[in-house]
Amino acid sequence: MSEGAIIDWIPLFLEKEQGAAQSLSLLGIAAFQLGMTTGRFTGDLLRIRFGMERLFWGSGVLSTAGLALALCQGEAAISLGGLVLVGLGLSNTVPLLFTAGSSVAGQGKAGTGISAVAGVGYSGILLGPPAIGFVSDLVGLRLALCVLLILVSLLWLRADELKG
Repeated sequence: MSEGAIIDWIPLFLEKEQGAAQSLSLLGIAAFQLGMTTGRFTGDLLRIRFGMERLFWGSGVLSTAGLALALCQGEAAISLGGLVLVGLGLSNTVPLLFTAGSSVAGQGKAGTGISAVAGVGYSGILLGPPAIGFVSDLVGLRLALCVLLILVSLLWLRADELKG
């Protein structure tokens, strides 16, 4: 949900809530994707060095801090740095969840767990951005995006359930 909502809503947030020029607001997506790409290329090395649980916890803390930085202050340039951190933090969440899903106890085949993780993930990508739009009509875009902040922070609190 967070990836789709950030890509769909961050440019509008930067422009309307932080007063960024449209060209600068579009850099929000680039900053997020820079973090995602960097994190994906380094994720396996980090998983081997620190393990799944610690990487998942660290990724959650990093994405929570980055999203808080992006949303809770008024400077678009600082928000871009926060979005790089969000991308770094979220970049390994899905790969780690796929790995964990492939070894869920009681599942006969790895594909069953992976398909469950994929189904939940794709549902979030499809439903998350419209949900943020709906909530933003009620409370404003900044507060609606704070829903992501809450959800992302809940991820790292469950890191102890990942083993490997």
